[in-house]
Amino acid sequence: MEVPPKGVGFTINLIQRAIKARVNNVVREADLTKPQMDVMLFLKRREEKGQRVIQRDLENYFQITNPTVSSMISRLETKDLIERVSDPHDRRIRQIILTPKAKDLIVRFHDTIQEVEGTMLEGISAQELEQGKAFLDKILHNLQSKEEDKLDCHSCQTD
Repeated sequence: MEVPPKGVGFTINLIQRAIKARVNNVVREADLTKPQMDVMLFLKRREEKGQRVIQRDLENYFQITNPTVSSMISRLETKDLIERVSDPHDRRIRQIILTPKAKDLIVRFHDTIQEVEGTMLEGISAQELEQGKAFLDKILHNLQSKEEDKLDCHSCQTD
């Protein structure tokens, strides 16, 4: 049986797997799951924008059910990574906020991402990087425009 040639898509997939493996190691070392880390990063982004987060925001953004979000919030709360606090303007609403422990963990996570990116781009000139980025952007554009032709965009929603 002949081995198929390694094309661009195959190489991109290998790169994605290598990045994912390194990121997953950091998440696993922190005794978290990727979805839990995603929730923490979402909370961090919202906090930086001065926006409050309630459970329904997580349900809507991640497209997951109330019981799933409740369970995830409880696990993160048990690990002292988030707190549920009453909204000062409406005691019925409980905001979800990151603890200092979570913020430290997110800094470590970002440091790892920077390290991976540094390793990934080692020996690549600014010009090569610019050309490579343009190449990948073009591939992404080509794929997205083909997919958009197949979608009814009137029913699509964005964040």
